[in-house]
Amino acid sequence: MIKFFTQNARMNYMLFFLVVAVGVYSYIKIPKEIFPSFDLEMVSVTGSYSGASLDVMDKMAVKPLEDEIENIDGIKELTTIINPGRFTMVLELEKGIDRYNTADKVKDALAIAKRDLPDDMDEPVVKALEVKRDLLNIVINSDKLPLSELKLKAQKLKDRLSSIKYISEVTIYGDSDMIYDIELNTQKIRAFDLTTQSVVAALTKLSYIFPLGKIEDKKDGFYYISTNNGKKSDSDWENMRITIGGKTLYLKDIATISKHYEDALTLYEMDSKTALNLVVK
Repeated sequence: MIKFFTQNARMNYMLFFLVVAVGVYSYIKIPKEIFPSFDLEMVSVTGSYSGASLDVMDKMAVKPLEDEIENIDGIKELTTIINPGRFTMVLELEKGIDRYNTADKVKDALAIAKRDLPDDMDEPVVKALEVKRDLLNIVINSDKLPLSELKLKAQKLKDRLSSIKYISEVTIYGDSDMIYDIELNTQKIRAFDLTTQSVVAALTKLSYIFPLGKIEDKKDGFYYISTNNGKKSDSDWENMRITIGGKTLYLKDIATISKHYEDALTLYEMDSKTALNLVVK
């Protein structure tokens, strides 16, 4: 072999360039993924019942659900974790079983078991488990801006990141929603010869979002159109005129309005300072 390639020197160059060409072609054509995706053959069921102890949660919620779910074919193992006021079920499926089809069967089983669940219990949520890889971890904090302004900036950043192709999820830790507290004055309500029930019924109509339709754009997809009715500031709410029982009055005549952020479900700190954390997947 050595003698052959010594006598045919041009063959060496030809093979060399052939190997380089095949290498370049393979590098370009072979699919590559920085974050390879794979599916979990699992389905989860989560539920909550505020104020329930472990025993109550087990007897009144978990047992009826387990009895119905165990009748579904294709479930290899069922694991339940019970905490005060909530529970989580993880269904490990046999190989080859479609997890989305199984999730639909679990939803049907929950519909049957619902008659045995407490009426005031939140409806359990069924999900086919997915794996999403962390891409970025962004922390937002400031020595000058208040937390309320940081939350607005974090939400704007989340909206911009979510619009990027291949970004599946952006979660903010330490964030919370802005809410309006309407504190009714029962004495003033009685002075106007009104009932609390009629006032509450009128308040439920003050803020809403109603879908109108969508516009199709072949390039960017769909744009959904909706109309909303709701005030933007405390003074707007206070000076809103409402009609109750044939009487027209300002909301400030019977209630006190205040705007604030509700308590955050998650807390985040960096260097012992309150901050916000954006996890991009």
